Amino acid sequence: MGRQGWECLPALKDVPSFDAQYDLFIHKLALCHDRIDFNLPNGHLKRKSLKRQALEDLIDYMDQPIKDSFPMRIYPPLISMVSANLFRRVPTREVLVNYSEPDDQSRSLEPAWVHFELVYDVLQRFIAHPRADVFLMQTVVTKDFILRLLDLFDSEDMREREKLKTILHSAYSRIIPLRGFIRSSITDLFQRYIYELQRFNGVAELLEILGSIINGFALPLRDEHKEFLRTALVPLHVPAGLATYHVQLSFCITLFVEKDPSLAIDAIKGLCKYWPRVQSKKEVLFLAELEELLELVEVEEVSSVVEPLFGRIASSISSQHFQVAERALLLWNNEYVVNCIMHYREVAMPAIIPALRDNERRHWNQQVILLSCHVQRLLREMDPQLYDRCFNEDERSRMRRERVARLKAKLKKDLDLTSESEWNGTIPPSSSISELLQIAGTSSEHRSKENGVDLNCTELKRHLPRADGEDDDDEEVT
Repeated sequence: MGRQGWECLPALKDVPSFDAQYDLFIHKLALCHDRIDFNLPNGHLKRKSLKRQALEDLIDYMDQPIKDSFPMRIYPPLISMVSANLFRRVPTREVLVNYSEPDDQSRSLEPAWVHFELVYDVLQRFIAHPRADVFLMQTVVTKDFILRLLDLFDSEDMREREKLKTILHSAYSRIIPLRGFIRSSITDLFQRYIYELQRFNGVAELLEILGSIINGFALPLRDEHKEFLRTALVPLHVPAGLATYHVQLSFCITLFVEKDPSLAIDAIKGLCKYWPRVQSKKEVLFLAELEELLELVEVEEVSSVVEPLFGRIASSISSQHFQVAERALLLWNNEYVVNCIMHYREVAMPAIIPALRDNERRHWNQQVILLSCHVQRLLREMDPQLYDRCFNEDERSRMRRERVARLKAKLKKDLDLTSESEWNGTIPPSSSISELLQIAGTSSEHRSKENGVDLNCTELKRHLPRADGEDDDDEEVT
């Protein structure tokens, strides 16, 4: 039938018999196979109009109550029409490192959406239609079809991703044999995004689907579901684009923890492992999620992660970015967090008090200084003896760091004088340059990072004269 003949086709609802309706249905599906270039707004206007009318008629027909099931002969041409129109290479832009949430107005919109939307509506009604036989549907909605649908989630047009979300969720609900495959395919897609692609537009929408799926998991959770949390959801904290889907990700993890509280420890371990070092906005998100997880877990269950947990909190308190430091200090407004700190104060206070005192002495933001002083008062009231012990230890550590700084300055001065003077081939009597350089390399990398100390001061003391006015004492500088 030519395109002129299609212009005279009646509406499906005007055809009296079911067989004739289905024949016309297939004819109109064939009409909709026609691919049109929508990059030319004023081109192919007649073809666009015919195709739109045919798609609208198909949608109207599927919205009508039907007594009998759809015959098998319409399934392949319908899926073939959908595939011919929708499956394409999704245009992508160059990867840009952006730690903030993107502006949706800056994303490109699909020029053919006016007809893509109708094709998606046909597919959506077909999959969700009560008269569509699920067993027959499995013969056309194959694994390859699902994979190609997942690829379309990378579209920059949010309207298309929303349609895909609804369709994939319907397919998961109705076609039970495909459920495991859909979950594993989403897992593979997430891992490709984390370790290879570094960009994918549809992560938030896929997480919304998973939220509904996780909510329906039966108890007790199967091992494969727990593994999905560990291998797919928790590593999603790594990419720089976390802000675009963090709300959905946090919701999925919370659902898992509500079903099995022991999984909170896996989530907390993952947060500590992937804790951002230079991305302040991500660090604020991590702190908010950490607070939510601590509210869902019993205090006794946190014992296996207390050291990395309070280490991360202490590092955030010490952050020079005021939003990070302030968000970490506001954890003390949460009674669950305070109870956790109270229970594990022998570990928490030695890690947190030095960071608080450092803020009090040197932080540039007045609000952070006030909050640090307030938290110190709370810790002092919590356990005065432990607080005093940690306070005194921090004071001794600070004095050691200052003494080492003086010795390093003296060494630098000796080295500078040696390089500037006329060297006669002998080493200056006050120090041994070769031995000092050897000593400088003996400190461990960990100590260098934590204390800023790169010299062994006990050895250094043997090779450098004491500074003027420095008292003799038996304290060993370590």
